[in-house]
Amino acid sequence: MVSRKKHEEAPKTKRICDVPGCHEKGIYKAPKDKSLKEYYWFCLKHVTEYNKNWNYLEGLTPAQVENRIRKDTVWDRPTWRLGEKHIKFSGMLGENPEELRGFQHQNPSFKCSSKMMEALSVLNIGETSSLEEIKKAYKKLAKKYHPDVNQNNKKAEDLFKKITQAYHFLLKEFKKG
Repeated sequence: MVSRKKHEEAPKTKRICDVPGCHEKGIYKAPKDKSLKEYYWFCLKHVTEYNKNWNYLEGLTPAQVENRIRKDTVWDRPTWRLGEKHIKFSGMLGENPEELRGFQHQNPSFKCSSKMMEALSVLNIGETSSLEEIKKAYKKLAKKYHPDVNQNNKKAEDLFKKITQAYHFLLKEFKKG
């Protein structure tokens, strides 16, 4: 939709409305197409008519419209689902975003600390696990060793505490990023 506000960069020469037969001043800028690179200059009456008929999304499929709406809600910036953490990031084109998830580090010689390795082994997962995989492993083990399920079982209770500590440690490491 075109704004009725006068364009501040309008040349000082008088423009005539681009509608044939109209001799009013063309002081309102309106795009010729979706590229928004070329413009018409209209009088107030004709820019109002043009605005009523302008449809930026004309010709797009419903899926394309939905995709456009989703991109516009985040100002066309890259996003990922809530709760996922991307520790390694590179702006190189063609890189698979799936490779960016988990405890990967840009330095190939990076080694997980012994405490992190212990926490990963408690949850029985690898060092390239994503946050989603860590949560899934924790939930599975927590259900299995929860004190309510294993009443009066001291070993299960101790193991549950160890699993919970490992999970919270890994969450904190993910947040450090």
